[in-house]
Amino acid sequence: MKFYLILVPFLFFSCVQENDLKKNNLKGKVKILIEREYIAIEKFGEPETGKLISIKEFEFDSIGNIVRYRRDNKYEETKLFDEKGNVKEINKFVLENYYSENLLFINKIVNKYNSDNKLIETSTYNSIGDLENKKTYLLNNDNKIIEINELNPSSLKNNIIIKFNDKNKVLEYLEKTSDKNEIFKANFKYDSLNRKTKEIWFLDRKPFITKSFKYNKEGKLIEEKESIDEIDIRKKYYAYNINGKLIEKKICRYDDSVLAKSKYNYIEKKIIYKLSDYDNENNWLTRVRYEDDKLTRIIRYYNINCVSRKNNGVLKP
Repeated sequence: MKFYLILVPFLFFSCVQENDLKKNNLKGKVKILIEREYIAIEKFGEPETGKLISIKEFEFDSIGNIVRYRRDNKYEETKLFDEKGNVKEINKFVLENYYSENLLFINKIVNKYNSDNKLIETSTYNSIGDLENKKTYLLNNDNKIIEINELNPSSLKNNIIIKFNDKNKVLEYLEKTSDKNEIFKANFKYDSLNRKTKEIWFLDRKPFITKSFKYNKEGKLIEEKESIDEIDIRKKYYAYNINGKLIEKKICRYDDSVLAKSKYNYIEKKIIYKLSDYDNENNWLTRVRYEDDKLTRIIRYYNINCVSRKNNGVLKP
């Protein structure tokens, strides 16, 4: 049986917990995050690291933004910021070839902002300076995005329009060919608490996929139903612990046969997450993933300056 083992060490320094840290649900003072993924072997019922298959490294600045990302020493992104702290440029590089350590520049993303530091334009240029993609952001008087227009100069790519409500939630997604023919369209609906309750996808102007969503009293997603051409296909169920952390995801197929005791009686996939070894910032340090009752992956966070409450400060490798 094959499964995966990921070891993630953290290095720390003084910074503010916001921006990319917050987006990635990380708490504390993170400087560098390194994620190592292994093919694991099982000994005496316990996972042990086997062959290293992936390394990801994230470097954060003093206010919690990612300034550099590298994957397997083959791909790298760097960010440049203006004097107001906005991301003004993202540069992307790839390894020249298997036998070289040189990274080659492949493209650049340039961002523009208005006087209120709100993003209004994003342009992507290839290695020789030609425009590959351009996005313009239409804002209302409160500087909230109400529409994104994406233009792809290449005739092989489609143009995209995304519209938002006054709470910055997507209302409509529209994808057209370069000659303005509609390909995909999606509409999104929300409740009074701005939680998504339904999304409807259209193909060639006809409803194709419909999804509906339900939440618990804490606002966590607990059920997602999907249908295709108005025929129920599957449901996804989500369960959480008392701290609001996801601990179970179950995907059930729809069965409308006469013999079916429950219409959603066929479990297509069941994933259980067991969390343990919390640090003093309440970040979980170990997450074990079981898929269909089989161990598939373990993720471990190694927190250099924080103490594991479970293991009295000693983190097991």
